[in-house]
Amino acid sequence: MATAARDISAAETVDAAAAQSVQFVASYIDGCVAAGITIAYLHTFDTLAASDSLARRGDELQAELGQGPSLDAVVDVPTIYSPDLATDPRWPLWGPRAVEELGIRSMVSYRLFTSAETIGSLTLYGKTLDPFDVEARELGYVAATQIAVVLATTRKEQNFRSALAGRVAIGQAQGILMERFGLEGYQAFNVLRRSAMSRDVPLREVAEELIETRQMPRVADED
Repeated sequence: MATAARDISAAETVDAAAAQSVQFVASYIDGCVAAGITIAYLHTFDTLAASDSLARRGDELQAELGQGPSLDAVVDVPTIYSPDLATDPRWPLWGPRAVEELGIRSMVSYRLFTSAETIGSLTLYGKTLDPFDVEARELGYVAATQIAVVLATTRKEQNFRSALAGRVAIGQAQGILMERFGLEGYQAFNVLRRSAMSRDVPLREVAEELIETRQMPRVADED
């Protein structure tokens, strides 16, 4: 598990880290035939990664019906286990459909969180009754803890790299404007900002366009 955590932490994007995480969990934890990560937004949930189509549909069905263990793990109980979905009364809409349509009989969900934020949940699906013993559930908890840290760290690094690349592009674009049109630094920046605001696009997009075309950025009201 430590080796897998190091490999996952080397992923450069959140999507890649999540995809590696669910594949690892599905293959490593006894009783788990599929795994999915549900990410929480302000008022909605979405599938960030799934080990296969079964896990993806299991997660998506919860979002569609507005109920299920992946959602409860985010907002209610941090660890949820159901040894038999066919008789579990907690999800009267999702449970029967998961059993009938997908052949899922059991699951365990863990909240993915750090001290600073809640990211979403990790759900392990089983096709037999009560497949996750105490050891398997404890391993799932450890995996969920490590996955949460990796996803949070990767997201911060990804945002940092994106912001840094944006600043580099803006600086290059300013330099081109200063060289080609004899502008001062603040004047070049204002040209970029005016174009971005008039077109309602990010400043980085205007800068990258200028670097590629070497043309004065266009302003929307001048089109």
